[in-house]
Amino acid sequence: MPYDINIEGMHELIFKLQNLCHASKSFCIKYQIHKYNDEETDDYDWTYYFGGLKSFVCDYLIQCSIKLRVLLDILKNDDHNKKINYDSIDKKSLDNINIGKFLKGNDRINVREICNKIIHATDTQFDWQEIEKNKIEFWTGIIHLYGKKNIEDWELKLNVESFCTVLLRFLNSLEDEADWHHLYKYDQ
Repeated sequence: MPYDINIEGMHELIFKLQNLCHASKSFCIKYQIHKYNDEETDDYDWTYYFGGLKSFVCDYLIQCSIKLRVLLDILKNDDHNKKINYDSIDKKSLDNINIGKFLKGNDRINVREICNKIIHATDTQFDWQEIEKNKIEFWTGIIHLYGKKNIEDWELKLNVESFCTVLLRFLNSLEDEADWHHLYKYDQ
């Protein structure tokens, strides 16, 4: 096996992403975060919050997407794991969850394609919801990813928290179905 993928590390990143989604509203209320709030604060302001949030969210999404793509490529090329029905795992993982939609472009919504979009995005924009005009706003957990596939522009509206749930389902199914013993035992 060319790489030893830290699946527990992926679980940790997914957990952090989910918590960032759920914590935004309460954090922003407590510290009155808003891009147009000019009031001086001793603790946190828009620049601090937005800079950290965007950096962490984008980094965690990229790490999870790359690791999952590499893991899938390794498993699909291993003779003992070729029997895994990846399409079935994908469909089961997405069951009853809306992770987003393409606003431009017409790619299929599946785990691998969403990972590809995360990896190849050339721009990201976060959705914000205002609570108090020019005083408090919070991240909704939605991120817009933009890019180009061949000559066609695409835009994906991604619900990060829902995507995390799908990733957890996907990883749990892979962990149950893959022949890890053979994959690691004979890697010499």
